[in-house]
Amino acid sequence: MGVIQSLRSADFYIPADDTSDAFHAIVELMSENQSGSSYDFAYMSRAYPESWDRLEDAMQAWRFPIETDEEGNVVDIEFWGEKTGDEHVLFERIAPFVETGSTIVMSVGAVGDRTRYTFTENSVRVERGL
Repeated sequence: MGVIQSLRSADFYIPADDTSDAFHAIVELMSENQSGSSYDFAYMSRAYPESWDRLEDAMQAWRFPIETDEEGNVVDIEFWGEKTGDEHVLFERIAPFVETGSTIVMSVGAVGDRTRYTFTENSVRVERGL
């Protein structure tokens, strides 16, 4: 069972040219999951890839809706959930498409410890208990 969390801050950017690849990476992740991976994605929307048309749909299903600018760049991310889930799996999968240095900071638990996700070239570093 997940722990209560909320978005504390975010500096998140995906260039428009990479949004399609990020979308397809999430669709692939969900296909792998349906084939028996160990993740249950318990807190995400049960809308699966066949109902998604774009990155915005996939991210919203994961409880992390995004905002794009007029050029199609992803310029912001929110969190619409209540509890922790397997978001680290999502962030690892889209990391190659997220601008290096982007961060997401979550307040976790009743005390509000922070978890920071920092995106690097092809991965995401997770720091807990900050």
